Order: sequence, then structure tokens, then C-alpha cells
Amino acid sequence: MKYCYLLTLASKETLYISPFTDPRAISSWEEGDPLKVYSGTTVTQEQRDEVHTTLYNQVDRGVDRWVQDTRYLPRLFIGGLVFLITYFIFSLAVRDPIPMVDELVIASVLTLISINVMIRRDRKSSLALKQRLILKNQVSECAFKLDDELKALENHLYELHHADPIELAEKIAAGDVSFPCDLRGGNLEYFRSQFLTWVAFKGKNMTSLLRQLEKIGDDKARQETFSGRLLRLSMNGSLDLALFALTVNLTK
Repeated sequence: MKYCYLLTLASKETLYISPFTDPRAISSWEEGDPLKVYSGTTVTQEQRDEVHTTLYNQVDRGVDRWVQDTRYLPRLFIGGLVFLITYFIFSLAVRDPIPMVDELVIASVLTLISINVMIRRDRKSSLALKQRLILKNQVSECAFKLDDELKALENHLYELHHADPIELAEKIAAGDVSFPCDLRGGNLEYFRSQFLTWVAFKGKNMTSLLRQLEKIGDDKARQETFSGRLLRLSMNGSLDLALFALTVNLTK
């Protein structure tokens, strides 16, 4: 069983916390593994369509990555062969005033072209098509379920979003933000790992801030400086303080 979580923020933006976020994890996307989608509120038909579209795109990226990984050595071998053959043909057949330079440039260009052609061909191969259909069928047959814990999480994020931003930034810097719901058990068992994966791929700004926060510790002066940075990012719209508070909580 795989799990996807629809997390609706106070801004009405919906985050799709799914097992397909990391294209490198396609080896764990087993055939016939059903998908269950949890949400805090009833999902409309428009939201269902958005879920399917988002997960289909993630599946496509994963299959593209899988094809590139499985066909890496053959592409490397053929690319090297194209380079050597092209280089020797032009070095023997074409005389130029600057030895090797033209041959190296031409061989490199033809090698890159051949590799790109192979990549496009592999993405459209029967094996890739079959894998896409299998995984997309799992997505299209997903079951939607309401979850009270996820709803409680959304409510708490809403409260944090409307809290005093100065106070919230200071609490985050001091590591003093807690959540009332259990984010490591029940139906949210896989939420933590999948959310942190989402942060790694989608929340580059938060990833950098997490690294900075780890170095602060109990230093009050550095906490004050960091809270000011959080407040500035929040005010210019580049950081959701409530979502970052959740991220900090899940990394503990």
C-alpha cells in the first residue's frame, strides 16, 4: 500500500505529499501496490483531477529517471564508440592547420547528439511505456479517504498562519514549536518521511534554513538574528512560517 496526503494550507494552496515525489525512488514503486489518498476535507472532482495530473507528472519523471539509469552503460559505451569513430575518420580524412582541435569538436558534438537521440528513444520505448501505464493505472484507481489527524494538522497550520509572526519566528528559532497531533503514527505513519522528501525537492529555501538552524543551538544572539531572517522572508512572501514550523518539528 502506498499513501498520498493532500495538505491544504491557509493560503488555499494544496501540497501533494506523495511517494512519487523523488524520481530516484522508482525502484520501490512496486506493481499492483494500491494507492490511498488521505485528505482533511471532502475532495471535489476538480481536486481529484488535480491529484491525478500531479501524480501522473511525477510518474513520468520517475520513469524517465529509471530509463536513464538502466540504459546508462549502453549509452556510455555507444557514445564513446561514436566519439572514437568520428575522431579517427576526421583526423585521417580531413587535413587542417590546427591538428586535433576540429576533430575533437566534431566528435564531441556528434557524441552529444547521439546520446540525446538515444535518451529520447529510450523514453518512448515499449519498456518505458509499460512502466508508465502500470504506475498510472495505480494512480487512476486510488482511493480517497478522509482523515481526522490530517484535518487537525491543517487546523493547527491555519492557527499558526494567523498567529503573531514575530512570536512564531522566535519560537521556531528557539525550537519551541509543537504540534498537537501525532505525526508519526496512525494514518500519518508515512507522512513525515514523504513530507521531508517533498521539502528536499520543492522547498529549497527551507532546506537551507534548516541547515542554518542546526548550527544555532542555544545561542540566544544567533536565535535572535535567525528569527529576524525568518520574519523578513515571511514578509516578502518567500517563506510560509507555519509550514517551516512543521518542517522543523518533523526533523527533530
